[in-house]
Amino acid sequence: MLLDAGADPDEVCFGHTLLTHAIDLEGQGHVQAGYPLDTASTAILLAYGTDPGLPTIDGEAPLQIAEYCHPRTGPAAAPAPPRPHPGQVPGERA
Repeated sequence: MLLDAGADPDEVCFGHTLLTHAIDLEGQGHVQAGYPLDTASTAILLAYGTDPGLPTIDGEAPLQIAEYCHPRTGPAAAPAPPRPHPGQVPGERA
């Protein structure tokens, strides 16, 4: 409803774009709780023209966030380092 009313699909809130927040929530629900991967929020934001390259305030791109939740496999893929919780100081233990 908000997007239909003209809300900015590239809005930034608490350091995340709406897209990076959606990817993070959808991916973490899948990884941590074992829920089936549901990408409805991501798809809706992309349909409304969000910029898929717009990073978080910390410089993390949407694709990087997605790879933490579903890392690529194969010989060229390097394991992703643990991702800090939003607001966590880098290097600080969770």
